[in-house]
Amino acid sequence: MTKRHPDSPSRFVIHRRSRKHLVFVDAHGVADVIPDVRRMAATGYPVEWNLIGEREKDTDAHVVIASLISARRTWPRIDDSDALRIYLEKQPMGTHLYIAASWTSARALARIAEMLGYAKEDIQIRGHGQRYDQVFCIACYTINPIGDAPTVLCRQCGKTIAVSDHYSRRLDAVLGYLTLDTMPKKEET
Repeated sequence: MTKRHPDSPSRFVIHRRSRKHLVFVDAHGVADVIPDVRRMAATGYPVEWNLIGEREKDTDAHVVIASLISARRTWPRIDDSDALRIYLEKQPMGTHLYIAASWTSARALARIAEMLGYAKEDIQIRGHGQRYDQVFCIACYTINPIGDAPTVLCRQCGKTIAVSDHYSRRLDAVLGYLTLDTMPKKEET
């Protein structure tokens, strides 16, 4: 079992109004989505399986998925590729995306789908791994990489910034606020 982020749902919600289900999963999320895929297959609507990353040797989970779904694709990388864009554009109205992958891959795929007109309500993400990769320093507007610590030393201004959960889609980063010890002090008169 993959360690999911605490904010990730344990199960996907299968929409009644969905006319097609597209499942995008990486190697770490395969076993976790089997119960969800069974529920999707029970709806009677088409389900397509999309593996993110290099195809590995089929595991028991892959065999179970293959018995439930006949349509399978492999995407070595999730990026803004023409093939992925065409694949998503050709899907019928009412298609829902269910993504069980690293947060980086899941966000990239969701961004592509939203640019193509998929509604946020039609995309569900069950992420694993580090949720955010970078933090935006509000003191000097520099984007910094995030480690495991709750604070980051800004590489531009040298101030300590606290990593928040306030995510900016435009910047693809969380906001970093100045900590109390780095805030400028008011001079007393």
